[in-house]
Amino acid sequence: MASEPLCAPGPIHIVMVGTTHPGNIGAAARVMTNMGLSSLRLVQPRCFPDPEASAVPSRSEKGKTPVTMGEFDGLMSHVETVMDETGFFLGPRTKLLRKLRRMFLHGVTTGEDVNILRGFLTAIRQKLGYQRPR
Repeated sequence: MASEPLCAPGPIHIVMVGTTHPGNIGAAARVMTNMGLSSLRLVQPRCFPDPEASAVPSRSEKGKTPVTMGEFDGLMSHVETVMDETGFFLGPRTKLLRKLRRMFLHGVTTGEDVNILRGFLTAIRQKLGYQRPR
């Protein structure tokens, strides 16, 4: 018996109920922009519109392509490879990789960010004498 999807395909709406701090609205809008989402619904916000809610999303990189999960996963694989090759792992790698992933998820927001970090990692590998597989 085939399993049915939990929800019908269609637009994704993010709903925030009773927000008490306008910065939270702006932060949610920034994350949504980075993930390619655009439908934010506010239910009984304490103060909106507010300049602070608008200020946070304006810091996102408008006009730049948001990072895809494929790009992000490729970056994390690259990070792990370089960490292996440089002997960085001295302790439990799973916990460290989980922390790095969380850290990068908050700071790597565009494809350009991924390219910068991957270029840096490639330069480290080249300096250490590792060759790109053909």
